[in-house]
Amino acid sequence: MRRVRVRAHFDVIGNFEHFRGQLLSLGTKRRGRKPEIGVELELALLGSQLEILAEAADRAKVQLFVEPVYGEETHLLNRLDQAASLIEPLGHDRLRIVADLFHMSHEESDSSTAILENREHIGHVHLADSNRKLPGQGETDFKPILIALREIRYGGWLSFECGSPGQNQPQADQYLAELPASLSSLFG
Repeated sequence: MRRVRVRAHFDVIGNFEHFRGQLLSLGTKRRGRKPEIGVELELALLGSQLEILAEAADRAKVQLFVEPVYGEETHLLNRLDQAASLIEPLGHDRLRIVADLFHMSHEESDSSTAILENREHIGHVHLADSNRKLPGQGETDFKPILIALREIRYGGWLSFECGSPGQNQPQADQYLAELPASLSSLFG
């Protein structure tokens, strides 16, 4: 099964040039059972898969991002430091991590500190509040996070990743109507 997933990612990377894609985010979402092989071996296997995928990404000029996901969705790579410790030994310029503020609100004790401590590995930021809604509609204090991003001179994309998987299309008009207030809460 793992080989099938790696092959699928490899195929996606190879086809990116046809779609002019430049970014591919890889999460570790696996609800339910933990593998019987143990976390250390699972991380070693993931690292070797990332090394192979990074080489393919280099040839295709695609940036790969590893996205830490909170504990309700996976047992593996829940925080920025865990993702950084996985990709750092690989030393590949095509591997970075996603700072997903929804997941970070559940796993990091201080999101702004996590950003500062993992600055050299952050390559993409997902904006969402603690309830997976637009920023300003939950409990996350975005001011220190934006200050941290400014302090590390983050120059990459900030993308909204809100809502529940499979439920976004029916709510698109609502998100669009609420977006100006969200942007104002972030940057106003």
